[in-house]
Amino acid sequence: MRKILLVDDQPNFVKMLTVKLSKMGYEILSGGNGKEGLDLAIAEKPDLIMMDIMMPVMDGFAAAKEIRANAETVNIPIIFLSARGQEEDRIRAEQLQAVDFFTKPFSPRAIVERIQELVPAT
Repeated sequence: MRKILLVDDQPNFVKMLTVKLSKMGYEILSGGNGKEGLDLAIAEKPDLIMMDIMMPVMDGFAAAKEIRANAETVNIPIIFLSARGQEEDRIRAEQLQAVDFFTKPFSPRAIVERIQELVPAT
């Protein structure tokens, strides 16, 4: 079963995607801030990480930087999610080798399609 790590401080968003993706056969891990996401990424080595940028404790960019610095997690694809669609955020996401960037609100269908492209459910 493919593992997806959802890291977002908005529980309703995490719950909605967890329900949808679980039904499709994905195992879902979740964290409420960048530090939790970083710890889970290192411990669980998911197939994909979807991470919000603005979160308490550690933001998504800081967590992604640590994920990229770790030899065991460096190649895990990361999709960034943000309520801010500013160009500097997109540039920073590219510098951290993100595979995609979605601005909230977004179509859950578009997210699911992108996930299926990157890590097809088994």
